[in-house]
Amino acid sequence: MLLLYTTTATTTTTVKLNLTNPNSKLNLTSNLTTTTTTAPTTTFPPFLNASLYSSFNTTAIDFDKLSTLSTCNFSITNNDTSIYKVQVHQTIYPYEQIEEHHQALNLYPGGHGIPSNCRSEQRLAIIICYRNREQHLKMFLDNIHPFLQKQQLDYTIFVVNQHGKDQFNRAALFNVGYLEAIKLYSYDCFIFHDVDLLPEDLRNLYKCGEKPRHM
Repeated sequence: MLLLYTTTATTTTTVKLNLTNPNSKLNLTSNLTTTTTTAPTTTFPPFLNASLYSSFNTTAIDFDKLSTLSTCNFSITNNDTSIYKVQVHQTIYPYEQIEEHHQALNLYPGGHGIPSNCRSEQRLAIIICYRNREQHLKMFLDNIHPFLQKQQLDYTIFVVNQHGKDQFNRAALFNVGYLEAIKLYSYDCFIFHDVDLLPEDLRNLYKCGEKPRHM
């Protein structure tokens, strides 16, 4: 996953003024304190920059090879609908163990997954608004990666965390996630996702059509 969070910086400066009149015995000293507060900013882990090539482990991704691959064709036409059912694993694991679960998948730093044997039709950004829901987040990540890989998607998961105790602003977090995502990669499909929702059927396609739809 790619974790974004907002911060506000406050700087306090104290200036000492010596108000002395050379023609007077009066000597006044005053301390003036000024406080400057900067607007909220979005910060990134050190390895990220506003470029796919510097954000992800491109040494493991052969983009020239990918451009020659045929388009991925995930099919949901099988009459046996039971094959599309997904088992949701509800055990909560540490993040390190979740990474171990999915080492065999085509995953790269920043929560980026991409098929190795075909070219996905769309580039998908999954944006999650988040605060103090760690158990849900761990379960979500452990389950969603294999689901998306089965659908042969080129995707990145963005987790946008609201810092502090102010009223939770879900819409603002989604906006932040979108604005930061478009700096990193040429996404052409965006899914705004809740951290406590998990798909249970592969026929629930994580892709964009001609019209918006509720996931």
